[in-house]
Amino acid sequence: MRRYTISNALNLMQVCKGKNVIISSAAERPLEIRGPYDVANLGLLFGLSESDAKAAVSTNCRAALLHGETRKTAFGIISTVKKPRPSEGNDDSLPACKKAKCED
Repeated sequence: MRRYTISNALNLMQVCKGKNVIISSAAERPLEIRGPYDVANLGLLFGLSESDAKAAVSTNCRAALLHGETRKTAFGIISTVKKPRPSEGNDDSLPACKKAKCED
């Protein structure tokens, strides 16, 4: 598996042109986690540009997690706010020419 990792990664970068790639170490224990700059340098080795390599470690991961979470919770959220209606008896704010004439 390790033998073909770099060649598979290079083929993947050519196919997807380096967009929306996530680089992970698949660490199972906290001591196995690599630093983000080490992983970004690994992305440069795979043929990513510097900005794409940094995005593969940070931005793309957050976007994928957020997208997955929003798909689980809701298809879309719409918030509506009702405007308060002016009360019928409170005509003090209207000028005299705009008030309705009522016959009592």
